[in-house]
Amino acid sequence: MMGKMILRKGDHVKVLRGNERGKEGTILRV
Repeated sequence: MMGKMILRKGDHVKVLRGNERGKEGTILRV
């Protein structure tokens, strides 16, 4: 669910690289 929010922000690249860790990592960065 949160992955979609990141995709909208434009950080889908990070999410695709690490769905498990990228999700939390991207959310913290954003």
